[in-house]
Amino acid sequence: MQVAPLLPDEEIRVKNLLSYGILDSAEEKDFDDLAELIAQVCNCQYALITFLDKERQWFKARRHVEIKESSRETSFCSHTILQDDVMVVNNAKKDKRFFDNPHVIN
Repeated sequence: MQVAPLLPDEEIRVKNLLSYGILDSAEEKDFDDLAELIAQVCNCQYALITFLDKERQWFKARRHVEIKESSRETSFCSHTILQDDVMVVNNAKKDKRFFDNPHVIN
């Protein structure tokens, strides 16, 4: 499993995230609807709206995913924030970053 490196401005990014007070907030229909729309547009079975703090990824909205958070070390989103475009993983079992990730294996 490839662990994504931290961004150079990681401390500032996390400080900005915490200023919104969104972590661990209640579910909201608008976010749930957006996750559903994302899944439809991207033709994906799973979709998440995720926020990353220092140690975990927390799911504000999720489609076909039961857990509400996971460690940042095993997160797909730690890789996503390293790029400027949308990240779509067509088959995590065949992706060199994720094929042995505990979320993929289990």
